[in-house]
Amino acid sequence: MASIYSANDLAFTLDGDFIIGPNGDLMDTDVLSRSDQLASIKQAIAHRIMAEKNGWALQPNLCAAMEQFLGQIITPDLTKAMERQIHYVLTQDGLFRTSNLTVNVLDIGANTEAVVIAIFVRGISDKPVFMLAFDIQNGTISQVL
Repeated sequence: MASIYSANDLAFTLDGDFIIGPNGDLMDTDVLSRSDQLASIKQAIAHRIMAEKNGWALQPNLCAAMEQFLGQIITPDLTKAMERQIHYVLTQDGLFRTSNLTVNVLDIGANTEAVVIAIFVRGISDKPVFMLAFDIQNGTISQVL
C-alpha cells in the first residue's frame, strides 16, 4: 500500500492565492486535511502541473511546463506527450513512485479545445485522486476533483 503524501504546506487556491482560515491566519494543508485526507497530495500535484518552466527560482524544472502544449491541435500523440510530461514531473524527485502512478489525458470531444487530466495513485484510491481540465488555447486550468 502506498503511503499518503502528508507534507504540510501553506494552502492556496488554483489561482495561487493563499487561503485565509476562519481565525484570520494563513491556512495550511494540515487544516485542509481534516476535511480531505488527500489535501496535501492534491496541492502537491496541482502545484507541479500549474507551474511554468523556470517558475520557481530554486527548482526551475520542477514543473509540467504545460505552456509548451498551448495552441496545438489535440491528437493522440499530443495527449500521450502530456501524459509523459506530467508523469515525469510527479515522479522525478520521488513524490510518487513510477509504478504507483497513472496519468490519463483525455480529449473532451469534438469541437473542444480542452483535455481532462486524471491522476491515479495505486494504493490510495481506485478513483482518480485529482482531476483537472486544461484549455489548450489559453492555458486555463480548472480543478474538477
